[in-house]
Amino acid sequence: MVVDAAPDKIGGGNRALYDRLGIPAVFQGGEKPSVADHSFNALANYAACLGSRRLRVVSCNSTGIARAASLLAARYGIRRWEATLIRRAADPGESRKGPINGILPGLDFPSHHGPDVQTVLPGLPIHTTALTVSTNLMHVHVNHVQLERAPADVEELVRVFSGAARFKVFEAGDRVEGTPGVVEWARDLGRPRYDIMENVLWRQGIHLAGEEVRFFQAIHQESVVVPENVDALRAMFRLEDDPLRSMAITDRTLGPFPPSGLVPARLPLYRVPISAPRWACIIWKPVGTWCASPPIAWGWGSRRRSRSWHSNS
Repeated sequence: MVVDAAPDKIGGGNRALYDRLGIPAVFQGGEKPSVADHSFNALANYAACLGSRRLRVVSCNSTGIARAASLLAARYGIRRWEATLIRRAADPGESRKGPINGILPGLDFPSHHGPDVQTVLPGLPIHTTALTVSTNLMHVHVNHVQLERAPADVEELVRVFSGAARFKVFEAGDRVEGTPGVVEWARDLGRPRYDIMENVLWRQGIHLAGEEVRFFQAIHQESVVVPENVDALRAMFRLEDDPLRSMAITDRTLGPFPPSGLVPARLPLYRVPISAPRWACIIWKPVGTWCASPPIAWGWGSRRRSRSWHSNS
């Protein structure tokens, strides 16, 4: 099978090759929904995607909204979701995109993100707008949600987010005030390429007034869809039918999710030979060459992009 991470619109052209060879494939959010049998998000529509041969993981922004919407819809119901997306201008490795000094409003109403979210959450009453700013670290979403049932208080909402898989809530005492602080937090944990696969929220940025919720969330465009791709594979081959169990397996295996940045103790450890290629293992620890997955398990990332995975090799 193939996880097609080609640049936008290239994956759609590749589908004919995969069809001819009879190879199952996972496409990314830059492709049109029609490229696959289903668009995919683990929290939103895992069950609908079981056994599919073609899946499309929705974009980074759509992934972030779909996670939050699935969480709130299941507990409170959603009447209306309004989101303004403040998008990064380029990834850190891109030198030919911008703006480098400006703000570009997206003039389409709604932006494409809302309809994209609806490919995994049909019927979600969502309206999105977007603008692009001069940064390359993360996206930020400003969400205004009208719920069907009001939470008891804001602390209940904080507990809902904090207790959910793939969400990180920073407290005021953490002194993480924006996306630069989030990136430094990930670096301090020793995360490879400062990957931040969670939706990032701020406790002081979650507000509740009756049934109306407002909150900020930051989305790391380079890595937030990585665990979703792993879950998509598991759904395609029906290796696990329960989405929460699949997510738990993925999150334990990928490693960066625990707050300490350490590999969970329950996973077996395998010694990676010093001669092994740096991409031989997708699980990491801040120091040493220990790994929570056999080195034959994956070949994720390039040598250049995974340079920090084995600090003494």
